[in-house]
Amino acid sequence: MSPSYKTIFTSFTFLVLCLCSVDVIQAAPVVVGGITFDDTAFIDQLDSSVGSFSFGGGASSVEDALVGSNPNDFTFCSGGNCDLTVSFTNNAVINLAGNDLAVFELGIADLFQLTIDGTTLTFQTISTGFSAGGFNLNVAQIDLSAFGVLPGDSRTSLAFNIGVINPSSGTTASLTVIGAINNTSSTAPIPEPATMLLLSTGLAGVAAKVRKRRNARKDSEA
Repeated sequence: MSPSYKTIFTSFTFLVLCLCSVDVIQAAPVVVGGITFDDTAFIDQLDSSVGSFSFGGGASSVEDALVGSNPNDFTFCSGGNCDLTVSFTNNAVINLAGNDLAVFELGIADLFQLTIDGTTLTFQTISTGFSAGGFNLNVAQIDLSAFGVLPGDSRTSLAFNIGVINPSSGTTASLTVIGAINNTSSTAPIPEPATMLLLSTGLAGVAAKVRKRRNARKDSEA
């Protein structure tokens, strides 16, 4: 092997070693109702609302009640149908093994409807055994397969009707945290900045060796 090719081979080997040593940023886990989520696994925004809503806990608006991971904040229907569309902006819920989505609500375990891809299903929450804001914390865990979502496919938008009346209590759901148990950020690790700098340095080193070899060839041919 010629010296120039040996140098390039050494640089390439260094780059491969850099790639093999990539560290990833681990999202800090957040536990709600005994379920562990990534810290980016929660609804980010309210896209639309139709109906009459009230909110409580520390929430200042319907959107404030639904965004993030604080189960003390909640919103509920003040009468009639109450439709909400919410979405993830920096993440998505993905159809993997087991349940993919957790929808929490407070108080009496109530009903709500969820629409994905034009399919509407009704869910009954059950107690988590935990409380939030002085109320029982309930949850419905949902498998995206129930809506016909294919394995590995993800969704960012969710449409709810929280005006469904519980026939046994006459109450409606007090919706709070909505979290993606399976989410795209947990399946796509992000290299740390220091690692990216190391990789960039390796690439620059290989490029410099190639340029040096080409220049040396030109000088010898002149």
